[in-house]
Amino acid sequence: MKDMNTSQQSHGGLDVMIADPGKRELVGNEKGKVIQLLDTFLNRYVSVDLKFKNLDEVFRRLKRSRKEFEATRFFVLVVGPVKSGKSTLVNIFARKYVSPTAFRECTALPTLIGKAVGAHQNRIVQFFPKLDKIDPSLSAEARHRAEDELKVQTFNSIIDVLRGVESADILNNLVTMNTYELNEQTIDEIVGLNPDAVPDNRELLVSIGVDGKGFIDDEIVLIDMPGLDGRQVNADNMAVYKAMADRADFIFFVQSTTTAINNATNGFLTDLFQDKVKRVPIRLIHNVHDSQYFKPEEETRRSIAEQVQIGRECIQKTFGIKDFDDLSINLGMINCGLLEPEKIKEEYRGMIEEKLAEYRELEQKLINTLKNERQIIKDRNCIGGAIDVLHDAEAVIREDLAALEGQEGKIRNALQVLDSLPGRLNGLKITDAVFLSRFDDLVRQQDILSNWETIIEGIVENHLPNGGESVKGSELKATLDQIAGACSGAAPTREGTQFREQLKDALCECLIGEPLKGVVETVEQEIKNTNGDSFHFGLTVESDLLTEKPRSFSVKYFDIQERCRIPLWAKTYSHTQQSNYINAFKNVMKNDLSKKIGDYRLTLKADFVTIRDRLINQLKGQLQQYTVRYTETQQGVLAELNRQKTLLHQMLYDLNFHEDEHL
Repeated sequence: MKDMNTSQQSHGGLDVMIADPGKRELVGNEKGKVIQLLDTFLNRYVSVDLKFKNLDEVFRRLKRSRKEFEATRFFVLVVGPVKSGKSTLVNIFARKYVSPTAFRECTALPTLIGKAVGAHQNRIVQFFPKLDKIDPSLSAEARHRAEDELKVQTFNSIIDVLRGVESADILNNLVTMNTYELNEQTIDEIVGLNPDAVPDNRELLVSIGVDGKGFIDDEIVLIDMPGLDGRQVNADNMAVYKAMADRADFIFFVQSTTTAINNATNGFLTDLFQDKVKRVPIRLIHNVHDSQYFKPEEETRRSIAEQVQIGRECIQKTFGIKDFDDLSINLGMINCGLLEPEKIKEEYRGMIEEKLAEYRELEQKLINTLKNERQIIKDRNCIGGAIDVLHDAEAVIREDLAALEGQEGKIRNALQVLDSLPGRLNGLKITDAVFLSRFDDLVRQQDILSNWETIIEGIVENHLPNGGESVKGSELKATLDQIAGACSGAAPTREGTQFREQLKDALCECLIGEPLKGVVETVEQEIKNTNGDSFHFGLTVESDLLTEKPRSFSVKYFDIQERCRIPLWAKTYSHTQQSNYINAFKNVMKNDLSKKIGDYRLTLKADFVTIRDRLINQLKGQLQQYTVRYTETQQGVLAELNRQKTLLHQMLYDLNFHEDEHL
């Protein structure tokens, strides 16, 4: 350790890259391969009609990965536990108070700090995604996902603009911005974490433009992350933080003598950085608090070394990087010397000037290293990031293929089910027993015979003579014909009568009830299950046979006093004889009612099978028509699914890229 409590231990990292020309050549070769793959793939498929929305995001990411190779800005991410000194390091690098520092946790939002000129210099810009574009009818869970997606899209668009790969116009429909003068008060109010304030989850990040002194130059942009812990705000913004990790080119991991790397920190880092091909170069900054050490220098060195080792183990485990450099710096001392020299006591000025000189030497060495190696670092990051995107693209395409195959299987299964459904309508044991029982019940309930007799009594009463002259037999026959017709027309089975309507309902219930109803509902549900369509049979009973009238009453003539050889039509009848004949005919008709109802019952019994079979054939016809329509439609769908599958398989083949294991 140097006298100012700074040290640098070489463990590979940048130094190895600098010293290994073969590594540079390998990176160059791999860069060419990845660029060629991206160009070929995008040119071949970017205009192809694909039916999957998630592939739109895949192509956006692939396009962005390709453009990243041409980008100039270099993003340095500053992360670490709460109160580790991240903001102090950022202020040192920026040579300006751009990140709030205090005794409590300070940074509330991710902050971009970069060199700016003109109107953006010494300004703070707040970025608010246009969350009002999200459908307000979404459920809370769906809305949260939509907000995450929009925030990530917005963040990436901001980075694309800053990198110079997209025009600032793309932000017009994504964000609203507020701009403020850069000073200590606005930093504390806008960037700082006020424990009494309600967090505004609409705010995405802030950007600060500085004049570019110190570590920050025309290309380097710092990203100051909030402290990594278990706070809900971090969990809520995890999607954005992952996007930030994906876009970083270099990482400073800050820990301090007094800040523990706890499980929350480890878990957070694991979520952000593990399982990535892209291995962003990292440097550990151990923030030394001299006030914690009152022991001999040798023990102090040992204590710091132990803490640095803890930080190294955290990085090795969660970032998946074995070789990297570390520095031990008293950030508070350097910050005071650079930004608050007027507050230094006179007796410490000499010591702090010496420490500042050593720090400036280390910082310049770091700056020179990054400047010299920035391109190869960025190339390696672009290669790793592109491979991550390619892997993600493969995973998405395989998911889409599985979805297509599942859809195809569902359709083919639906066709098989539809083919089997008519068989379920065959052999249904629908007998007339229930219907005839209902018929008998209705006859009794409505007292059909008694009612009909009453009607006949009324009809006959209207045709009885009220005295007068005698009439010929032909006239009497005509009267009896009228009575017979009226009595036949008054049958309770005629269409429109209460008995007829209830009889029709009884027949429908019998035919469309169990077991047919159960089969029909099963068929409808099978169609819905296999295809998602709502299909319902149009069940109608052809009830024309129910309108059959019982046989007509036969007009019979009776000679009450004696049989005569003279034909009845040739005789002459007094009004008394007319009344006798008509009343006698009435009694014959009334006696015949039970027989007529019985005959009608036998007719219905015989016709029940016909009606039943007509209904079943009707259902089969509807099912057949639906099956034909469905099959014709689904054949077209299957052809399109096959086209999509072929295309996705070809895309997978073209994405077949194996990165060099040494990268």
